Amino acid sequence: MDIEQIRILLEKDIDGVLDILDEVFADLNGTYNDLCKEYINRPENFSLSIFRGKLKRFINISKTDIQDYFAGTEEDTNANSKTIDPEKTYTLLCHLDFRAQVDYFESMVESKKPVIPFVLRAAENYGQRWLYNRLIHHYQEKRVIHKTFLIDFKELKIDSLDNLIDYLSEQIGVQKYNPNDSFDKKKIKLRNTISALIDTASQFIVLKNAYSFIHSSDFDKFYELLNHFYEELDAIEPEHKCIFLFVEQVLEPYTDIEKYCVFSSETKSFKAKMDKTLKIVDLDAIKGITRKCMEEWFGKVPEEIIEYFDSSDEGLEQLIKECGNGNPEMIIPAICEKIGINFHEHKSTWLKY
Repeated sequence: MDIEQIRILLEKDIDGVLDILDEVFADLNGTYNDLCKEYINRPENFSLSIFRGKLKRFINISKTDIQDYFAGTEEDTNANSKTIDPEKTYTLLCHLDFRAQVDYFESMVESKKPVIPFVLRAAENYGQRWLYNRLIHHYQEKRVIHKTFLIDFKELKIDSLDNLIDYLSEQIGVQKYNPNDSFDKKKIKLRNTISALIDTASQFIVLKNAYSFIHSSDFDKFYELLNHFYEELDAIEPEHKCIFLFVEQVLEPYTDIEKYCVFSSETKSFKAKMDKTLKIVDLDAIKGITRKCMEEWFGKVPEEIIEYFDSSDEGLEQLIKECGNGNPEMIIPAICEKIGINFHEHKSTWLKY
């Protein structure tokens, strides 16, 4: 990784740049730590473009430190070269837990339901992005996806159903879209367009940081829209599906809209629960990677992989402790480092959305 690559990445993935700079400066540079705090605890007047400019200036000022760090990392990697095939690494990592969420997801998408909303939730930065990209990838291995739309409510400042429909309509390309159309007319156009797209392939719509919207009065109207859409598609039994993924940085389930939800921890039969009506499938909170998870993972990967780890109880406990007590966001890059794979080099392929 060099300075020019970091600058290019900055224009499209601030989180990716911060992940890279964490390796160099985390807890060692006061200015960088202040920038991280500003990004995490965003003030009301926070501007993504202004923050990107600040981060760019910091990178320019710290150019020598960054270059020196990665030059040393490259030397260490060359000195300890390993033979793991990077193309196989993703498949290996997919065996690392998240089993409950993947199994429930697969169970539902195999049903005949034409519209399925899911909820993925966990503490802040606790593997959500890894999991929803994995679900999309998992689905795409067997079926055709027309396009995946990623909508970040916080970043796009979407605070109403009207805003959401406007944005979706623009992204999907609703014919003769007119922002001055009535609310009902926009809804009909959007439903018709998505229905037409599903004739040729499935749709994934990822909704991030929608917690406030879901707990607003507009959510009843949104559910009504989904339900109308569900009933229309169910009547024609399309081959493809429209899948909504609500991705949240909260641990709490949606108990105040429980009438709309099915919780994976409370039922073994989603199909029975969803026979007649549309339900939001809550896949339960993402849990940390434990020593038992690692031991089970060792049973699924080639023996030569295990050689790169201290697989004793103490060694695994130490690895988990160093990675935020099993935080998937930290432990997956750490495992890659152990087997000689540069996680950040392959991140854009593994985490496309």
